[in-house]
Amino acid sequence: MDLKIILQDFKNKLQLLIGFGTAKRIKDQGREFQLERFQGEIKDGIKRIENYGFASFPMLGARALVLFPGGDQSGGVIVAAENEQLRFGALKEGETAVYTDQDFIHLKRGEIEIKSTKKVVIKNGNEIFCTFDGENKKLIFNGDLEVSGTIKDHRGNLDQLRDKYNSHGHNLDGSKSRALPTEEKVG
Repeated sequence: MDLKIILQDFKNKLQLLIGFGTAKRIKDQGREFQLERFQGEIKDGIKRIENYGFASFPMLGARALVLFPGGDQSGGVIVAAENEQLRFGALKEGETAVYTDQDFIHLKRGEIEIKSTKKVVIKNGNEIFCTFDGENKKLIFNGDLEVSGTIKDHRGNLDQLRDKYNSHGHNLDGSKSRALPTEEKVG
């Protein structure tokens, strides 16, 4: 048998194993696609495999890499999908990002950046514990801070400080009588 024919046969079989398509319809929370393949061919019901612990719902127009086990073009499974025009582009070597078309979590070397167009919600069953290493141990808020519970530090809580401030007095004339603040009460 001619080597050229063998290589052409191998190439044809390989092309049957791997393909690309563009998402025309997506359902089942991003796990099943209708793809448009070459020359307008439509493939429906193509399942997408996700890595455990990671889920996404690609947008229409996503480009998908499809494997066809055994070269059977009647089925297929999507192993990767992306929207090239929405790709997160600010990565440096060794970094990772999780992103949508608007928001992201960027894991940089030595820094984690979270950007949300609306709100960041952290839900936890008991407590969130922060440990700071290094010299500048501080938590910086750029904006207002609203707390529905008690604010505490190593000397007490904010309620105790407020009570002490509101009840303190001054000797105005050297006597033991005290003028208590009236209008400046904190509360």
